[in-house]
Amino acid sequence: MNKLIIFLFAAVVIFAAPLAAQASSDENSGSSAFIYVFYPQVHFRGENQLDDGNGLGISIGGMKAEVFGAYLTALRTRHDDGFGQKADFTGLTWDLKVALPLFKYIVPYGSAGLGRYVLERSQTVYRGNREGSGINGYQVGAGLEIHLSDYFSINGGYTKRRLEFDSQTPGVDDTKHQIREFDFGLAFHFH
Repeated sequence: MNKLIIFLFAAVVIFAAPLAAQASSDENSGSSAFIYVFYPQVHFRGENQLDDGNGLGISIGGMKAEVFGAYLTALRTRHDDGFGQKADFTGLTWDLKVALPLFKYIVPYGSAGLGRYVLERSQTVYRGNREGSGINGYQVGAGLEIHLSDYFSINGGYTKRRLEFDSQTPGVDDTKHQIREFDFGLAFHFH
């Protein structure tokens, strides 16, 4: 699983270079790119409930006219499963973002997207779903950007995720989860 996390973060970083170059070449077009490094606090609800956990995440994406955008996110959190064992929750998501630049330095936004998740517990690794569609969850969220300068902002957000896992192990039931996530972090903007 650690190799998967390293691969996901490398993919996100490689994806950032072309976006940053495009944003800097389109200075007058209103296009920009961003990298958001954040600290997620995740609360599981539903079947096989886990304790709250936290971890690290990174998002990379671009905005058009500072209103519409898209981004990729990779995140990982660690949880106590209630039996003295640890569980790791990993996700890779793709989201669309709509920002409402009502104020010069404070920008509220909303987002919605699809994700692929892995939940590793002491005896079972949950991934995918029964249909084999490759997407096992969706999320909606809202947040607030507070711009410190043209290049940095402090962001805070709330995301609600719904996912279904198939253990792909005979005799082990599928599991559905609702997740509430609060995140806080620093974004770097390229104009």
